[in-house]
Amino acid sequence: MDQAICLGGRAGHAVVIEFDPLRFRPTPIPPDWRFVVANTFVEAKKSGGAQASYNARVRECKEGWAALGRAVGAAHLGGARNLRELLDRRPHGRVLEIAAASLPETLFRRMRHVVTEGLRVEDARAAMQEGDLEAFGRVMDASHASLRDDYEVSCPDLD
Repeated sequence: MDQAICLGGRAGHAVVIEFDPLRFRPTPIPPDWRFVVANTFVEAKKSGGAQASYNARVRECKEGWAALGRAVGAAHLGGARNLRELLDRRPHGRVLEIAAASLPETLFRRMRHVVTEGLRVEDARAAMQEGDLEAFGRVMDASHASLRDDYEVSCPDLD
């Protein structure tokens, strides 16, 4: 995503990045909003163990998708090639119910993060468009909780 936003970033806007194909959906940031970026000073090495953990999360998400397909059968995926297509065709709650019943706990939590994070992106975008700072804040809090609890990529300093 870092490389994509370098291509599609736009001053004064938040940008939703979609892949396959690459698309950018800029949303104006309300002019009276300010963002604070804080540094925990916790070193996150981008190689070695950290890279292995990142790769494990990606692999777990792919495994979760494949296991979900096996559990419900390809026909029940409605021809969806990926989770986004499936969510466009089915209510997300039903996808999560099926995933909870058929996936190992870790894979379910990874998939739940991906599903709910995609929904939060749209909620954040809507809150931004409406200028609803409190709703936006709730979405950001929920996003961090999901990253911490389901995706397991946080640390106490950041929490």
